[in-house]
Amino acid sequence: MKNMRTRKIALIAGVGALVSPVAAAVPAFASGPVHAAGMKDGSFSGSVVPVIEVVKGVPTNYGNLQLIVGVSGGQITSITWPISPNANAYRAKAKVAAKALTKAKAAVKKAKKTKTKADDKMAAKVLKKANAAVKKADADVAYHSNSEIISNIFLPSYRDEAITAQSAAIASITGASATGVSFKASLQAAITKATK
Repeated sequence: MKNMRTRKIALIAGVGALVSPVAAAVPAFASGPVHAAGMKDGSFSGSVVPVIEVVKGVPTNYGNLQLIVGVSGGQITSITWPISPNANAYRAKAKVAAKALTKAKAAVKKAKKTKTKADDKMAAKVLKKANAAVKKADADVAYHSNSEIISNIFLPSYRDEAITAQSAAIASITGASATGVSFKASLQAAITKATK
């Protein structure tokens, strides 16, 4: 049954060009999609592909995506993604920034006790820098968490459609088209490995 979501069609064209605003950022295929029929049984890793969206001419990298395709009886039976856009690295940076802010606040308290202007100025400068670092880290976490949420919502839909189609010729979902382009590129690489 067709999904009721509005879909943007982004097909993989004959010479291998991707119809997408991020075509330049994602590797093109050497030929059209290779259908899964006749694939070797096993597990095949797709390429690690950046999830890049171009908004108003500015490319934004949301992270990388890599698929592993399971084939049994010559058919795609499973697709997993050990690498997908997430905010984990940014969460770690936010923790470091929060610790630095705590230390800066302690330094300000200590400087107030010493009652020297030099200590006060230095502590205020460190505190300002630490506050800015925390603000930036929190913004990065929020921004990249959105990519993580989009991936968690839409990757299962792409997986289901690819297993049904038994190829990388699947439609892109509005709101997750950059993820779709990268999904298809990594899937095609895995299918190509399985058919060699």
